[in-house]
Amino acid sequence: SVWSEITGYDMNLEYSIDYVATGNNIYISPTGNDLTGDGSLENRYQTVKKALEEANDEDIIVCGDGTYIESEQVTGINKNLTIRSENNSWDKVIIESSYDISGNALWEYTGYGDKRLVLIDLTIKTTGQSYIINPSNNTIDIIRCFLYSTNINGIAIRALSSPYYRLYKSTFRNFGGFVLQN
Repeated sequence: SVWSEITGYDMNLEYSIDYVATGNNIYISPTGNDLTGDGSLENRYQTVKKALEEANDEDIIVCGDGTYIESEQVTGINKNLTIRSENNSWDKVIIESSYDISGNALWEYTGYGDKRLVLIDLTIKTTGQSYIINPSNNTIDIIRCFLYSTNINGIAIRALSSPYYRLYKSTFRNFGGFVLQN
């Protein structure tokens, strides 16, 4: 499960990016268990939060099909990570933030521009007043994802000081909030 580069990942999509995490896979499923799981294919965690906390630099969080309701904040993320759908289909994995603290992020990165988050084949939805991802000064690559906000004050991704957003074949839908704020 080592990915050093994605080139022609989708036959209908022509692009090449220079980075995807190359570490171990951490598996999650809505039917997994954060208390007894170990992140293996056979014994998955239940939440992205748990996978983010347990991941090492360069790990890949592999999301099984289903909806993940994420409500607890993860702060101090300072790792290169890839979060992707197991079945390479954005409509099979929904990460929904019900975290609702205005001005805060569900996933809060730290650092000074040397870390990278890559999202591949995911639906990311915010329903509250908070935003899902704040990559801080770091780079975020969004590949074949569907992002949307259903709250007038919701923000899917906020990066007031992020040097790079790189978007590839992604769709954004906005119901009053911001999808990207920079």
